[in-house]
Amino acid sequence: SILVGLGFNCIAIFCIAIAFWFLKMRYPRIYANNVCESKSPRDVADTPLAWATASWKTTTDEAVKCAGLDQALLVEFCDVAMQILIQIALPTTLVLCPLHFFLGGNRALDQGDHLSRIAMGNVVRPHPWLFYVHAFFVWMVVLTTEATIHQTMQSFLVRCGQWRKELPYPQASTVLVEGIPLPYRSDAKLREFF
Repeated sequence: SILVGLGFNCIAIFCIAIAFWFLKMRYPRIYANNVCESKSPRDVADTPLAWATASWKTTTDEAVKCAGLDQALLVEFCDVAMQILIQIALPTTLVLCPLHFFLGGNRALDQGDHLSRIAMGNVVRPHPWLFYVHAFFVWMVVLTTEATIHQTMQSFLVRCGQWRKELPYPQASTVLVEGIPLPYRSDAKLREFF
């Protein structure tokens, strides 16, 4: 049942958090090296969940300075995924689930499936108008995801350009060359050109 699954997941999350806290105390250089070397953007208390609040408050720019661009963008990727999920899940859950439950036609209840009463499985076929609502939500999901990804890409380009400017020589002077004709594909010919 859903309550058994929910209970198991809550117990698993609690056990994983306790294990992480124990491992962080036992092996601080592995799990909290930046805090040990005072490289973290803020002070972290020695309580079990202090790492969670500190990491939640850390901005992407602080993470770039502390851990580098690649690690910061991994965190940014997770943040963008959560942002997209919230933007999609809230309206979908608040609109589609009640529509399925109250106006879907109780197809799932007739089959003895109580959990599907809030899902598409509760909608009778052919329903006169509910599938059009789903088509609208498909486009809402596509446009929301696309807009969020484009917005994030713009901030990535700014960070990437700043990171390239701060690289030391000779990395900062690297040039990407594409579309070279075959007779000119040699180091000597490239040096002649540049």
